[in-house]
Amino acid sequence: MVLFGHVLTHMLVSASLVILILDRNSNTSTIRRRLFFIISGSIAGVLPDILGPGTVYTWSHSIFLSPILVIPLVLVSRIVYKDKSLIRVWLSFTTALIIGHLLVDYLGHEVALFFPLSKMEISASILLLGDPWIWLPLAVGVLIVFISPKRLLVLYTVLIIVFVYTGLRVCSKVNTEALIKSLHPDQSSTQYVVIPRTSNLIEELNPLDWLSWSFEVIGEYRVITGSVPLFGGSANTNFNVIFPHVGIITNVNNIVYRKGSSNTEQYFSVNYETYYNQQHYILANDSTHELVFALLDDKWIEVNGQLKETLITYMSMKLIDKR
Repeated sequence: MVLFGHVLTHMLVSASLVILILDRNSNTSTIRRRLFFIISGSIAGVLPDILGPGTVYTWSHSIFLSPILVIPLVLVSRIVYKDKSLIRVWLSFTTALIIGHLLVDYLGHEVALFFPLSKMEISASILLLGDPWIWLPLAVGVLIVFISPKRLLVLYTVLIIVFVYTGLRVCSKVNTEALIKSLHPDQSSTQYVVIPRTSNLIEELNPLDWLSWSFEVIGEYRVITGSVPLFGGSANTNFNVIFPHVGIITNVNNIVYRKGSSNTEQYFSVNYETYYNQQHYILANDSTHELVFALLDDKWIEVNGQLKETLITYMSMKLIDKR
């Protein structure tokens, strides 16, 4: 279902742009002509993936090569678009490909936009492609225009709605990143990652479940994962642990993870964290006993002695009050 929505998003965004650019005089447009607008625009939207997935053939997802890739489609489309200038048709398909495919991909996953100048793959990680809040309104808008060409205003409105929704996600991501950093202050080297819920790739979710973020806090001593509602709300923590020994923060293909000293490395579940006398402490436990860690000189150090007992009592009471 997600793959279906992913492909459909490319097709609908591109088809909408081609309709708005080439079919302004829609009042005199025939059903056959409007159908060709939709089909040709949709092909432009998926053309880079037809030529080669971006994860394999970086050249097919390059902004610089996009104007060349659409030339065969432009020449074929001239059979129908005889009343349109060649330049206008070429610009419409180029725009549809860049916005409908490359920009959409950039909002969802890594893509080498500036190949061959750079092979670096970049992503805004704003959308999980296949988001029904994107493709469903677009599908309705394109269908209405196909049935009733006098309603291009509907398509303009739908595109504005999609644009606003995407903008809200951008603002929400910035706020969520700030929230997670305030909730889980850590070492200077710690990586904070906020992305669309990747569980949507393997689970069939209703549209409301797409309105949330997944977050990860990856540090040399800590790993935390959870979720946050898109439009405000408290963070839900799924996994929160601390390791007694330092690990290495690794980034492979833009995926950040912590590499420990061994596959069986011991870790402790974090129950509570707070500041005490302006010092950051964590209360953690394993199956047998409780431990306290302090962030000192940018490292998590285990606390022992009387201070440990004092902090266990203090944080246990805070934990009870919180519940």
